[in-house]
Amino acid sequence: KHLTLTIHLQGPNSKPPTPPHTHHPRMKLFTAALLLGALAAVSAQQTSNLRANSSRDLAGQDEVVYGTFLEADIQYADRTTDGHADAVALPDGTILDIIDDDDADEDVKKRGRGWFRKHGYESGNSQIALTGRVEGSKFKLKKLPGDNTNANNGKGLAKGKNKRRLEEDRRRLTTGTKTVLALRVVAPDVSTSSSMAQISDEIFGTSGDSINLKSQYAACSHDQLMFEPFDGTTTSGVKVENGVGEVTISQTVTGVANSDIRNAVEAAGNAKFGTMYSQFNYVMQCLPPGTSGGWIAYAYVNWYLSVYNNEWCNYPSAQLHEIGHNIGLGHSGEGTGAYHDQSGMMGYSYSSDEGPVMCFNAAKNYQLGWFDDRFTEINLDESFVGDLIGQVDYEIAPQQVGVRITGAAEDYYVSFNRKTGHNSGTVEGANQVLVHKRTTGIGYAPSTLLAKLSAGGSYTIPATSFKITVGSIDTNSEPWMASVTAAVPTPPPTNPPTTNPPTNPP
Repeated sequence: KHLTLTIHLQGPNSKPPTPPHTHHPRMKLFTAALLLGALAAVSAQQTSNLRANSSRDLAGQDEVVYGTFLEADIQYADRTTDGHADAVALPDGTILDIIDDDDADEDVKKRGRGWFRKHGYESGNSQIALTGRVEGSKFKLKKLPGDNTNANNGKGLAKGKNKRRLEEDRRRLTTGTKTVLALRVVAPDVSTSSSMAQISDEIFGTSGDSINLKSQYAACSHDQLMFEPFDGTTTSGVKVENGVGEVTISQTVTGVANSDIRNAVEAAGNAKFGTMYSQFNYVMQCLPPGTSGGWIAYAYVNWYLSVYNNEWCNYPSAQLHEIGHNIGLGHSGEGTGAYHDQSGMMGYSYSSDEGPVMCFNAAKNYQLGWFDDRFTEINLDESFVGDLIGQVDYEIAPQQVGVRITGAAEDYYVSFNRKTGHNSGTVEGANQVLVHKRTTGIGYAPSTLLAKLSAGGSYTIPATSFKITVGSIDTNSEPWMASVTAAVPTPPPTNPPTTNPPTNPP
């Protein structure tokens, strides 16, 4: 019998290396002594069968692969399908989508969506070992891994050093200047429709485009988060201008799964430009048209990669939405629709070149940390009485931008969604007070729009008597603002019982 040993040289808490000022820690390699010690434990005959370069060499065989756990949220053209994929990123940049093997254990088949997250695996941050087999761009899972007991998963359980780490990670993701490389793809049967110059203009405004990834993130963050096109020479000696490169792949595209094309593009990009994740904060793949399925775009949470179906690379709402996943944001839903909150960019995207011009809801804004000095935080036994302004007016007025209410089963957020400036295209809840909820914490999680309140409107948090009431909305002065009370209503005073005066006997 032959022993096949797959070794990925990656430390227990590492991810692919990235340049300074980015959020991906540098890869930690095992020392030569440790590697030699591991090899010394394998017999000469076994060593002759050692394959240490890539799990793809072992296609069709049962094996254990090691890599970084990833989650992808996938948008579809129908605007209703809530696409989701679990995956593992190998050290060479290959991403394998995790699916169940036909011969998998019963607990694998019963795991359901979100199993890895519920068991402590955090996308982009957790290392994982998986048992199964490689099939193309898929990893067919046979056994579930153990719980990741080192993670708090952003659920508000972090304390001390872990809490500080979460805050530091959030800041690295959502502030500062980030470099971006977008990739145009040439395949034997079809190529990305837009030219390199068009893609650059639509993402970075290099030829005058007014609404794009760069301009809108700068506006929404009030210049706290800037995305810049990579300009310069890569580690392989290739010169890149205006943030866009072009790669050629040998794989035909028409009718092929986007995951196969994605991995082919990643390999071609690494071969041409040098290892991409070590040079650029974010890589946007603009795939040619014709891949299978009705997908429009997707991105990996807390990771560097987003993928777009041809022209969707040009649309600002798709750009902001997918990069939003890269920086840790979940979807914005309403009712039963995972994408149906259209007050901000984490709902569904639009096939529009110059809009809609909007930002993010209060739950996302709190997670992003851009307005920490203007969020009031209260518990259910506390109250807020005051004025709220829209986040668009953050720099021109001292009032609060939002209220975060904790103490219930989930966290609740109150904000005034002013429709003007860089939020002038908000599609839903314009100039109203909005109430959102999400799971406790600041990690990746979807949010839900619960109420859109005009003057005199109110919302009571379920299973409590805590009430959010809008007294008035002032539109006659600048900035516009909403007068809001969030508290347990004080019961009206009761009058003491009255007694009738005694009557004289007849």
